[in-house]
Amino acid sequence: MTIRIEYCRVLNYQPRAARLAATLKEKLQLETQLVAGGRGAFEVFAEDRLLFSKLNEGRFPEEQEMVDLLR
Repeated sequence: MTIRIEYCRVLNYQPRAARLAATLKEKLQLETQLVAGGRGAFEVFAEDRLLFSKLNEGRFPEEQEMVDLLR
């Protein structure tokens, strides 16, 4: 399964994206692609299907929330 996290480079969301990627690697052995973007985005995709959108939800995903969604 391909996981992609698109994060806002301008707002420095990269450390948060890297932490989530590390958690997904540790708990689910999933490789994650980090993609720099803008607009305040923090979007998580699995196989090009949007799983979570900070822009839609108004918050960041909890790491365990994403682990549970991907199980």
